[in-house]
Amino acid sequence: SAAQPVPESTEHSPNCRRITLRCSQNCRRSMGRLKR
Repeated sequence: SAAQPVPESTEHSPNCRRITLRCSQNCRRSMGRLKR
């Protein structure tokens, strides 16, 4: 089920939250690397 896309209905799901957090961290890391 991890390979399947996360529907909007599960936006409040913990899994989606985890993915969002991971994405945010990656984005922040990428931005930091670009800035530095």
